[in-house]
Amino acid sequence: MTKMARLMHLHYWEAYYIWRELQIWKFYNKRLSMSQILNDIWRQALVLESMSSIWPDYPRRISYYKKAIALFRKVGDWYALARDLSDLAKIEVLTGDFDAAQKNLERGYSIEPAITDEGGYGKCCHCP
Repeated sequence: MTKMARLMHLHYWEAYYIWRELQIWKFYNKRLSMSQILNDIWRQALVLESMSSIWPDYPRRISYYKKAIALFRKVGDWYALARDLSDLAKIEVLTGDFDAAQKNLERGYSIEPAITDEGGYGKCCHCP
C-alpha cells in the first residue's frame, strides 16, 4: 500500500469514527427528548447517565452525572444514585477535585443502608 493510499484509508476511518459518534449523540438526544416528552424522569436519568459515561470531556461528564443524580434522587432509585455518586467521585479525582470526590463518596456510602438488607445482600426495586 502506498503512502497516499494509507493516508486516504486513515481519513476514511477518521471520517467513519466522527460519523459514528454523531449518530450515537443523535440517538441519545432523541432518547432524552422522548423521555422528556413522556415526562419519564427515571428514563431521563438513565439517558443522562449513559451520556455521561461516553462523553470525553470531563466537565460535561460531571454536569451530566449531577443532573442524573438529581433525577435518581427525585424518583428514589437509591442503587443508581449510589452508583452514580461513586462514578462522579472517580471523575472528580481525575480532575483533581478531591474534596468534592470525598463528599460524593460519603453520600454514596450513606445510601448503603437503603440498598442492602440485614444480611448485607443488595435490594433492588424488582425484588420483594
